[in-house]
Amino acid sequence: SIDIASAYNNIGIVYDRMGAFSKAAEIHLKSLNIRKEIKDTINIPISYTNLALINQQLNQYQVALELLIQAKRSLIKNASPFVVANILTNIGQTYYLLNEYDSALYYSNLSYDIAKRANEFYILGFACRNLGEIATGEKNYTRAIAHYKEGLTLAESSSNNYLK
Repeated sequence: SIDIASAYNNIGIVYDRMGAFSKAAEIHLKSLNIRKEIKDTINIPISYTNLALINQQLNQYQVALELLIQAKRSLIKNASPFVVANILTNIGQTYYLLNEYDSALYYSNLSYDIAKRANEFYILGFACRNLGEIATGEKNYTRAIAHYKEGLTLAESSSNNYLK
């Protein structure tokens, strides 16, 4: 059921935070399989994203990217802007980690635009961080500072702690 898949998802998040990445991946995979079985199209992209983030932490960036692309493909037409922007910002971050700055910039800008239009400040902060990291990687320090300052303004004006 949806509740069982959600419970597995929550357990997986705890294992992830504990640093037990293989256990977290195992639990998130159970959640994903249940969600696929019951055709929980709203939450399937979230399961793929959780698996991708574990692989990112393990420096398995190509696997993470493949999972995030699968998450993007599985988005339903009326997915919330938060979920869409979150997936796009994670794709951008993964491309950045792969030193593919053009693709990182493309997805980070998409995420930024969606998050800004939807007033999703939490994701907007991540997008600003991504854009700052990309600009730094490209040695465009003026642009990097501008992105980081925008993220700082967002952090100061909200209760979110997304820049930690």
